[in-house]
Amino acid sequence: MMKTNTHRRNKKGAMIIFTCFLIGIIALPMIGMFTFEVVRATTIREQLRTASQAAALAGAAKLASSDNTDPIQTHNEAIQAALEAFRANAISEFSLTAAIKAGSINYAPPADQAGVYIELLDPNSTPANQPVSIGDTNGRIVHVVGLFGLKPVFGNFLGISGPFTVSADGNGRVPQLDIVLCFDVSGSIDDQTPVTFIKRFWNPSTSRIEYQTTTAKPGAPTPGGLAQGAIFDIVAPQPTGTGLNAHLPQTLSASSVSGTGRPLYFSPSLRGSPNSGSPPGNYPGGGSLGNQYTYTDLIVNINENADGSISLPWTSPNGFYYPNKETVLEAARGNLESVAVFNAARLNTVPELVTVAPNAGYQADYISNARKKIRPLYDAQEAAKEFFTIMNTNTEANFGFVSFSTSAGTSPGETVPANNISDNYPAGGVGNFPRPAIKLDKDNTKYNEVINVIPTTVAYGNTNIGDALLKAKEQLVQEHRPGAKRAIVLFTDGQPTSPGGGGSPWSYARSIAQQIKDEGIPIYTIGLAQNSQVIPGECNILNDDPNKPVTYTDQFGVPQTYVPGGSNPGVSYIAGNGGKFFLVTSTANLRLTFENIARQLVQLVSVE
Repeated sequence: MMKTNTHRRNKKGAMIIFTCFLIGIIALPMIGMFTFEVVRATTIREQLRTASQAAALAGAAKLASSDNTDPIQTHNEAIQAALEAFRANAISEFSLTAAIKAGSINYAPPADQAGVYIELLDPNSTPANQPVSIGDTNGRIVHVVGLFGLKPVFGNFLGISGPFTVSADGNGRVPQLDIVLCFDVSGSIDDQTPVTFIKRFWNPSTSRIEYQTTTAKPGAPTPGGLAQGAIFDIVAPQPTGTGLNAHLPQTLSASSVSGTGRPLYFSPSLRGSPNSGSPPGNYPGGGSLGNQYTYTDLIVNINENADGSISLPWTSPNGFYYPNKETVLEAARGNLESVAVFNAARLNTVPELVTVAPNAGYQADYISNARKKIRPLYDAQEAAKEFFTIMNTNTEANFGFVSFSTSAGTSPGETVPANNISDNYPAGGVGNFPRPAIKLDKDNTKYNEVINVIPTTVAYGNTNIGDALLKAKEQLVQEHRPGAKRAIVLFTDGQPTSPGGGGSPWSYARSIAQQIKDEGIPIYTIGLAQNSQVIPGECNILNDDPNKPVTYTDQFGVPQTYVPGGSNPGVSYIAGNGGKFFLVTSTANLRLTFENIARQLVQLVSVE
């Protein structure tokens, strides 16, 4: 009996030893190989995640820093940047140089090869982070999915030959920005418009309407020559510019021009009262013909020569024919809209108009072409629109817009009452002219509203920088998104001339800049110098460092250096927080300046 039990114990022990032997030579190596494969797969996935995050960051950086206004091209460039960044990496012993640009997130790469799927997501969709099509400006997140065909090293031993798709992703999100643009529309903002001053009068001796191009005043670049070219050159005002406007409201009052000390006068008596085609009226009745410096009409040179003089004959893109300046003037007055208006305006007495066929739309055609010549206002409008478009495409930005002259606008439909022609010409009527503002909204970008309202702005009034900064500050305080970077961009072609009264416009602007500093908001200023004489004043009020020299070339072509000095802190300097001042001496550089500010505002704030 004892031998049987001993035999059984020996047999059981042998089985245990044999089992341990099998585990030692078969199971343990398999467990080791499996553990190796798991660790290897985990390592490859983490390396793939790193490559995907680097690619997402590169794509978002490209998206945020682009100066392209075409969102489709911008998105394609961002995707290409992400692709190149992904391919610049390696995982384990495998280079990603030949990684395939996948057309689907479900792409399964071959063994030991990689693919990458790149798309744009809308962070504000419901639910959040939904994919958008290329060119959809709601795409503010660059989403990168790295894919790798993992072939196990010991797959044949383990019975899992693969390949298996390993994936990892990364998101690069462009910055959130709350931006308000303060946009100067004061009277001098159209001083570089090419115009012609014309005296239009009824000549009793010939029984017809006649037209004379006014003679430029003494002190002009071409004294004694015809009064045509840039308003600033013809009127020769003080450095801060003139309130004489090329387009409605024209502000053609004698006081606004004679205030410059130049003998160039608007004659309301020659202009006469309006009837058919009013305002601004048809043919004059009575009054003296005035002298060589008297004018009744100011027309924009809708087609110009290199020197700014009017170039005619010309057919507009809309097919309206302008054989001479008489046609331009009467189109501007609204007297070519129909045969009835044409005859009522006594234009049938004008030989220069016999080849002109009255046609509805002449006045609108003149206005549309004239607006494109309103300088530098038109150039500034186009540069501002591109700035907003770039920021809307490349960042997650909400926008506000404040136009300002004697005071700052407060609502989209805000208007300013003003005489269409002159304050001493009541027959011309009074109009309501836009001075709009689009308020920042933490729940909406307001991009479309801003883009649509910018072209409606007109030149009129003084320059109240302080009020513009105050309105911008209020918007950024009331509608700020937590986590969004705030900034004010101030564009002006001058220096503070309002508000009047007992306070100084300069002190008022600086006091508001101090309030803005207390809120932690930078002010980026653009000073457009239409003439070199205004540069010192602009530097004094706008600078970001009063002790930093500013170099420029004066009106005589002589290089100059100006230092504002400690007694002239600019609003950018006072507000601090990284704000910058940009002096622009050519409208051709306005777009580049706005782009420069856009780049400085852009900082990638998250990689998710």
